[in-house]
Amino acid sequence: MRELSQIDQELRQVRRDLDRAGKLDAMLADLGKQHLQQRKKAAEAFERLNRAEEKEAFLASGREAEHETGKLRRDKQEVAQARARYEEAEWDLRDLEDRLWDVKEERAKLEQQESRYQALLKEKEQYLCCTGSSQVPRLVEIAREMGTADRLIREEQEALQAGEEALKRLKELAGALEQAKGRGWDMPGGYISMQTVQAYARDTRGALSRLRTELAGLTPKDVPLVDLEGYSAFADCFLEQLFSDLFEPEGEKQTREGVTNTLCEVEALVDGLRRELEGQKNTKQSLQQEREKLLAGT
Repeated sequence: MRELSQIDQELRQVRRDLDRAGKLDAMLADLGKQHLQQRKKAAEAFERLNRAEEKEAFLASGREAEHETGKLRRDKQEVAQARARYEEAEWDLRDLEDRLWDVKEERAKLEQQESRYQALLKEKEQYLCCTGSSQVPRLVEIAREMGTADRLIREEQEALQAGEEALKRLKELAGALEQAKGRGWDMPGGYISMQTVQAYARDTRGALSRLRTELAGLTPKDVPLVDLEGYSAFADCFLEQLFSDLFEPEGEKQTREGVTNTLCEVEALVDGLRRELEGQKNTKQSLQQEREKLLAGT
């Protein structure tokens, strides 16, 4: 096991490298925008040069009279100016590309520093645990809380994906119902329209079932902003009536109302999941920062 002073010294150096990497990332973003603008400028200058040269060649071929020499001289001057602007734009572009390449090279050398930094934090954490530091109880608590945050982030992401898919299917079903509006099974074109509705209804039922499965791993304590019990009861009722309503005399109307209400419920649920997910990510970030402060003093 290395001495604590050795670990701290390397941590400080790697931290400086990471700070430099952050500045380089900002520089790369800015240089990337400049590069796009300069490429456009060079292309426009090249196009103007081509037009000037074509104009000079066309007019020069038809000039034989001596009094036309003044105009020809102006055309040549215009070409010379256009070529100078183009060469200047090309020089600026090459200079910008050289700077961009240099920054990319420097950034590439720092690519592994983040993983090295995390490894050093882990090494120092193990050192403190072995030596019985007063920081250990809080570090252990942070590790536990981060584990919980990671689990909730994963489960909320899966539930959110299922919710977004359910929204998509509900909207498709609503569109099919709108097209089939006023057409029963026994009306002209109604059979095909209602078959289409049935197909969308099956997809919607599958998506809502998957959403319910993903939500089963979460509790009201995990996601207080989401009405899990209310949604579960509502979804059960809707799924039970979805297909039976379609065969009733007023089934299409009842199904359309049910889909509209379910859309509202799922939109509210998805919105709550998004806010919960964002909150968990912020919690994890705060825990990471606290752990880093305890171990690296940053």
